[in-house]
Amino acid sequence: MDMRNERAQRGLTMIAAAEENIRKVARGRYQVRSQSGNGWYDVRGAGTTWTCSCPDYKNGNLCKHTWAVEFSLRLRKAIQKDDPVPKAPNTPTPNVPTCPKCQSTNVIRKATRQCKGGIVQRYKCKACGRRFVPMTILSRVHVATPLVVAAFDLWAKKVSYRQIAHHLFDVHGVKLGKSTVERWVRAMATMVGRYSDTVIAESRKVGKMWHADETTVNIDGKLEWTWNVMDHETRLWLASRISEGKDTKDARGVLRKAVSVAGKKPGVFITDGQRAYQDAVNKEWYDSSNPTRHMVLLPMRTHPKTTGEKGMPPGIHPGNNIMERLQGTQRERTKVLRGFDHQESAQTLVDGLRGYYNLARPHAGLGGLTPAQSAGIIEPTTDNGVLENILMTARRKNGVHGII
Repeated sequence: MDMRNERAQRGLTMIAAAEENIRKVARGRYQVRSQSGNGWYDVRGAGTTWTCSCPDYKNGNLCKHTWAVEFSLRLRKAIQKDDPVPKAPNTPTPNVPTCPKCQSTNVIRKATRQCKGGIVQRYKCKACGRRFVPMTILSRVHVATPLVVAAFDLWAKKVSYRQIAHHLFDVHGVKLGKSTVERWVRAMATMVGRYSDTVIAESRKVGKMWHADETTVNIDGKLEWTWNVMDHETRLWLASRISEGKDTKDARGVLRKAVSVAGKKPGVFITDGQRAYQDAVNKEWYDSSNPTRHMVLLPMRTHPKTTGEKGMPPGIHPGNNIMERLQGTQRERTKVLRGFDHQESAQTLVDGLRGYYNLARPHAGLGGLTPAQSAGIIEPTTDNGVLENILMTARRKNGVHGII
């Protein structure tokens, strides 16, 4: 029995166990009792569209609570018509789309639309009146997944959007415009950046000594700052944040992001002479019982190897050189772009580059492994490409839909 039928059977079991497991709150709204004793779950909709507040539904599954409500209504109709109780269907009920404007699920079908890929269903939001076609992160992609992955990989290797389009046409025979490739790259950057943060946070394998530095990036003809934080032991790029200035609040933002990804604060924090770091460490990471030691070290100075004192790992050169190398890697990609249109797009692409660096870019200092592979966060793969394997895992793990 597949999971789809299994959830349907569980819904039938809930109805058979006790009629009080389901109660109607209002028109199109029901409450279903949690079988684990966690209260009630809210089920909304009618006919073939349902939503539920349980974790199983949020993971992209049609849960047993929606099946229970559906069967309860069918049972009621069957009794009224003196018909036998219907059996569990073999096809899942489609999820109700969400309005892109007001995020309401109170929508109705409103005609259809002829597109290149065929006829698609249009919807109208009864809350705000918006008409829309449900869209996903890569819903406009009509080619094979490896081509989307290849486009993002070429972008991360400093190939321009126009040259990527030429490559896909010359090698694969797929004719695309520059803007299509750019849209693919942005969508992939969003997903890879989020997935990188998720797997690092779940691993809890970030070391105790971090480095930080900042570099410039061109946004609409104006130089702004990118703040970066890196773990010394694993070489994981923990956080990146773009800001207009170099104040304490800007430094605090990247420190807060790094802690949210790593799940802890460092024991030793190495930076250059930028004053904002000292104030940010004092305000963001202050802890009298477990303080973070902030060291100001210039990148090119020769420092003796550590002996393991004062919380520092033994046998390493504590300078900030590896941070300067990371900055160079970032500049290799951002400099040839000649500038971003606005800060939001710049942040999206830098986060995507950070995810690519952690998950897919081989590191010479780590024996040819990526930082995530070296740290044991993801396993080296030999059957598929690294990026394609990451993309499929992200769909499965985080419910990222729309990637074909």
